[in-house]
Amino acid sequence: DYRVAVAAQSSTVWHQQATSLAVDALRKAGAERVLDIGSSFNPLHGLFPSVTALDVVPAHESVLVADFLEVELREGLADVLVDPTDSSRCVAVPAGGYDGALLSMVLRAFKSLESRREMVRRAALTLRPGGVLVIVERTYLGTMLKIRTDKDTFWASMGLRKIHASRAARGTSVDVFQRIDGGGTLPTKTRSQIADMSTSDNGPVKQFFLGWLRWLRTRLR
Repeated sequence: DYRVAVAAQSSTVWHQQATSLAVDALRKAGAERVLDIGSSFNPLHGLFPSVTALDVVPAHESVLVADFLEVELREGLADVLVDPTDSSRCVAVPAGGYDGALLSMVLRAFKSLESRREMVRRAALTLRPGGVLVIVERTYLGTMLKIRTDKDTFWASMGLRKIHASRAARGTSVDVFQRIDGGGTLPTKTRSQIADMSTSDNGPVKQFFLGWLRWLRTRLR
């Protein structure tokens, strides 16, 4: 069961260390309004004045149902918009409205480079200038995002610059990026336009969750 597996993950040493490092980075940046993308069980709940937690399959009642590759990023919003027929479902997120954003073990969910890069771009666009994006992964980001050299312009094109990196147990990396002026435009692509992210019952999204659970079980030792 997905929720059982996620709950087990939260008790692992590497996850606790990585979460602590992520929280420290957000606090050091003075973040008060934080967006947790792919939150699952909302580990940031109560740690900041305002936390918006999103997940396709929430494992906590405080987490809004949302596919971050599908929700609208809208300028001028004061807060998230929810479905008028289902207040647990988020349909739009403020662009430039957050002091901090967290992507923890999210990029590995996507098979394609395009999907991973789109997640980073969208996360960056939720930040105000000077806001920070924290990415937690157990695979080197340069490998996951095909960034070949230090001169690669990927991060700048996202409107980001790297300001810190640290390590938790079992090789877990916690990378911190700051939002800078310029770079990135409001997205026009959605999950349905990215080939490997079909939302059909038998599509890659279902395959991802099954694969993720298998991977997680090998790590919960």
